[in-house]
Amino acid sequence: MEPLFDLIKKVLSPIVDLLKQHEFMVLFSLVSITLVTGTFFYHTVEGLRYLDALYLSVITLTTVGYGDIAPHTDAGKIFTMIYLIVGVGIILGFVNFIAEHAREKSKINELVLKRQEHIEYLLEKKGVLNKKLKNALKNTKLNVQKEDLINHDYFGKK
Repeated sequence: MEPLFDLIKKVLSPIVDLLKQHEFMVLFSLVSITLVTGTFFYHTVEGLRYLDALYLSVITLTTVGYGDIAPHTDAGKIFTMIYLIVGVGIILGFVNFIAEHAREKSKINELVLKRQEHIEYLLEKKGVLNKKLKNALKNTKLNVQKEDLINHDYFGKK
């Protein structure tokens, strides 16, 4: 049962990290508002059921456009043109932010690994690294701040 909890924690941890960031929350809100606006518009003007209106909003903003549902009124077509231009920009900004966050996390993990390897090397060189200490190092997460990545090598020096 413990591996299941570890897996859940591993999956939810990045999401919780994102939810703590103001920029993510702003972009997430804009995406939500955009989808709700499109859904409401297509429901009201095109007469689509809410699920179909949401579906049309999502496939429009993701530029999938299966062609099974399309706006039929002039107002719907004009709205869709504007909706695409504005909405795709919002979606791209949101996806870009998530990709940047993932890349940053990857750099931090790489930095932590390099620091752990360096500590092991120094301890081994001094002759104080035993199996118990080596296992303790592997299970310890070193504290690495985002600022450590900027203009610093992996030893934390300029």
